[in-house]
Amino acid sequence: RIALELADAAREVTEAATGTEGHVRIGSVTGPALDRVLPAVQRIRAGHPGLTFEITVSTSPPLCDQLLAGRLDFAIGRLLDPAHARSLQMQPIRDEPLALIVRRGHPLLLRPRISLDEVLAHEWVMPEDEALITRTVLDRLGALGLPAPRRQVSTASFLFTLAMLKASDAVAPLAQPVAENFASGPATPFVELPIDLGFRVPAFGLIRRIDAALTPAAERLAEAILQA
Repeated sequence: RIALELADAAREVTEAATGTEGHVRIGSVTGPALDRVLPAVQRIRAGHPGLTFEITVSTSPPLCDQLLAGRLDFAIGRLLDPAHARSLQMQPIRDEPLALIVRRGHPLLLRPRISLDEVLAHEWVMPEDEALITRTVLDRLGALGLPAPRRQVSTASFLFTLAMLKASDAVAPLAQPVAENFASGPATPFVELPIDLGFRVPAFGLIRRIDAALTPAAERLAEAILQA
């Protein structure tokens, strides 16, 4: 902790004058990276060309590990591991709805009305059972009295999930901001299914080390994300 605070202090001395120069290291889970982090970075870049940004997109546990190791200034994600909660604190932002995504031209899109049974009849692509998205989906389907979807492939890779969707008739639950970026508009290769099963992942937030001050540059970006 002393070594991390000394490193932070050295950076802060350099940037303390205005907070308009410096290097910010931020981690984020996928959804907020698209609809929170990216717009905030774009706004700040336009007015402060002396700032540089290093952005890591991953799941919450490895982001928290990197934050504790001093490789990130702060993260946008969730505190899922009780061990992390002893050294990290989270400022909640909001919960996150999930959308069901398929390839353009999927057979379900040809039907005038999509039933739950028809959606569940197709293969689903999700991460392993311990992943937050998968737990959210399985718990919600169970609460609705529905069976778990059929899965032959499990992956936490966003790119591999999109590749699977493009090459098959599979269905994937993805964060709503992902759907808005990759499955909206006539030119996109993916489409959001017009059905809402009430999938909502618990709230994400801004995570930082307890008792560790952000540098002025990191504080500027954190405030922009919170105000988004």
